[in-house]
Amino acid sequence: MGGPEYARYIQLFHSLCRGSWALSRAQAEPTFSRARLPREDIDAVWALCDTDGDGYLARNEFAVALHIAAARYKGAAMPQQLPPSGGGGGDAEHVHRSGLLSANKSKRWCVLSGGKLDVFDKKADQTKPPKMSLDLRADVSKVARSDLKSFKLELHPGSRHAKAAKSAGGSASLLFSSDDNTEISKWVNDLTKVVSGLHGGH
Repeated sequence: MGGPEYARYIQLFHSLCRGSWALSRAQAEPTFSRARLPREDIDAVWALCDTDGDGYLARNEFAVALHIAAARYKGAAMPQQLPPSGGGGGDAEHVHRSGLLSANKSKRWCVLSGGKLDVFDKKADQTKPPKMSLDLRADVSKVARSDLKSFKLELHPGSRHAKAAKSAGGSASLLFSSDDNTEISKWVNDLTKVVSGLHGGH
């Protein structure tokens, strides 16, 4: 997918999502219907691109879904797996993960997508604006594993979140934890990949 095509799809995503982090099937349906594909093709595209099976398409999932639908409309075969990531942000912006983590000692539903980490009170709140949204390029300088069950996101001094942490008497970092060691490892690996990629590998 080329940069201009990707940018078009992202612009369309933002016009549809109305501030939310992702689109439901109902929200995306009118857009997909323009491709005039059979219902089974649309179902297959959705299943392929909804990588975490939560019933929503995040920004990059939506872009890839439209890319596949457009290619299918032009006669291309339905892919059996997702195409290599491309477009406006490199691999880092195409990493997606979601799950329950403890943030500030409270359970929160966290979504990593499009180079951002969005934090919601609970999974059902994903159609609403997040309680906190971290731009991993602008806000986060480093991902640090604290112990087997937690990690810290160290914040840039200029980040609005760092200023809030300092004014509250805390350090310029945010702590996330889970009772599942394996889950924490996956989060650390994915977040490190994104932050490193967005900062040019430094």
